[in-house]
Amino acid sequence: MPESLVVSGSRQVESVSAYGRVGVSARAYGRIRVSAASRLDGIDGTYRLAVPSAILTPIRPHADTPTRRHASLTSRPSWRRWPMVHQIDALHLNTPNVICVAVLQAEDGTLIMIDCGPETVFENVVRQLDQRGLGAKNVRHLLATHIHLDHNGGAWRWQREFGTKVHVHPIGAPHMVDPGKLVSSATRIYGDRMGYLWGEIQPLPRDSVVVTADHAKIRVSGLTLEVIETPGHAQHHNAFWWEPNRILFSGDVAGVAIGKGPIFPPCPPPDVNLELWRASLERIRALNPTQLFLTHFGLRQQPELHLRELETRLTDWAAWMKDRLSEGKSEEEILPEFRRFTENQLVAAGATPADLAAYEQADPAAMSVTGLCRYWRKYHPDLVFS
Repeated sequence: MPESLVVSGSRQVESVSAYGRVGVSARAYGRIRVSAASRLDGIDGTYRLAVPSAILTPIRPHADTPTRRHASLTSRPSWRRWPMVHQIDALHLNTPNVICVAVLQAEDGTLIMIDCGPETVFENVVRQLDQRGLGAKNVRHLLATHIHLDHNGGAWRWQREFGTKVHVHPIGAPHMVDPGKLVSSATRIYGDRMGYLWGEIQPLPRDSVVVTADHAKIRVSGLTLEVIETPGHAQHHNAFWWEPNRILFSGDVAGVAIGKGPIFPPCPPPDVNLELWRASLERIRALNPTQLFLTHFGLRQQPELHLRELETRLTDWAAWMKDRLSEGKSEEEILPEFRRFTENQLVAAGATPADLAAYEQADPAAMSVTGLCRYWRKYHPDLVFS
């Protein structure tokens, strides 16, 4: 293991120490030398150091970068650079790499969370925030990309425990205030596994819900995120654009990508719409982000390549499903074939057995079979029924 490493370009560096977590961008500081590393992992363009008091030393700043931004950094809180993005593995069902909670920290300590996960992960996320010295009580705002239970089924706990305001799409907002229909629909799918998977689901007080609008700016403690409506995976889907750092918090519209696996499009019922999804991907491309933050799983580099792979696979999956429906096969007959089809794609991409299990937990094959079959029957019945 080298004693030091020079990091440059758009790489992010995080130091995890007894003092907490420090994040800096090599793009902002020129080149950075990372030293005193006892463990160094390059994951998705992020270098993480597990050392007590690792030192990040900027190397000769770019000509257009103010010298004052290149002071040596330590992991002590007084040296932190705000704002920072924290990736919290929610450990859904004690499984890593399934649900990733994004947390933005403002200079005054206020936290903005994007997608809190289900109620079953609430204690895990609270514990990790407190262990990092961020303080779960500081989560003042929750930005919900959509209301599917794996993303925001636990929103009511954050509101009840900490008074968190919940920002949600106008179509999804009524279901957060009165979740009866949402619970009924989910129970038809998950049956007696509802509590095990998602925990309790309770209503939010009406005055705790902030209804979003496309292109609206959410301003909190010096941070500004823009609402980008991105239907396709769900009709009530938002992404949140952090323009200063060019990061898009994309929920599910930018797909699922775990470990060494490929990028999969989650296609659950009831309202997957390929035409709207493709239009949303064009909206994302127009923003020209440098990173995507996926709820399943975390920060991803090279957005253009990522989105191209996602769109290609979405088209391929849909065509594959149309062919099976045209053959007169039922969903029950299609499901085992689709499982083999997608598992082969995962293995070909280098996914490990643990990755395969995480993909199935984050993006169950049965959900995509039902969702894509419903899409063809609802929007293009002439193409699947003779």
